[in-house]
Amino acid sequence: MLFRSHRVQDQEGVNLFQSFSIYLRWRCQPFYSAYRSTAVKLGIIGYGNMARAMLNGPLESGALPPSDVIVSSRTMSRMAPLIERWPAVETTSDNALAARRSDILLICVRSEQVAAVMNEIRPLLSSAGHLVLINSGVRIADVRADVPVSKAIPSITAEVGRG
Repeated sequence: MLFRSHRVQDQEGVNLFQSFSIYLRWRCQPFYSAYRSTAVKLGIIGYGNMARAMLNGPLESGALPPSDVIVSSRTMSRMAPLIERWPAVETTSDNALAARRSDILLICVRSEQVAAVMNEIRPLLSSAGHLVLINSGVRIADVRADVPVSKAIPSITAEVGRG
């Protein structure tokens, strides 16, 4: 997995979400603490192949409780398998709702859609939150957000806990 320009080598049995969590703890120490007792709400905008892979792996392994996830997609029918398998995952077609309820928000849309999504959600982002771009075609500088921003390029192997 590539995080900005940092390559994280996963060890046997360490899944994507664990690596991702370690990276985010390192990047935004004020937001994370080793003794954080409240749940962190993970938001995902866009539910395509990469978002599915990034979400299913941690849900299957138990590293991420379904109740700590909100997913927004303009096409609700794409989320039908997610809803069927994980009914506790909150789903919506409202990106603004996902942005408001998330501590960590993954932007998993196509490059040409990022600007429109950011214009919609930028005023709603919590200053205590963290925005993660899952898109190699968009630069962090182009996002212009007042929150910490990272970029993650996951491997499709994340879905099976080997990415």
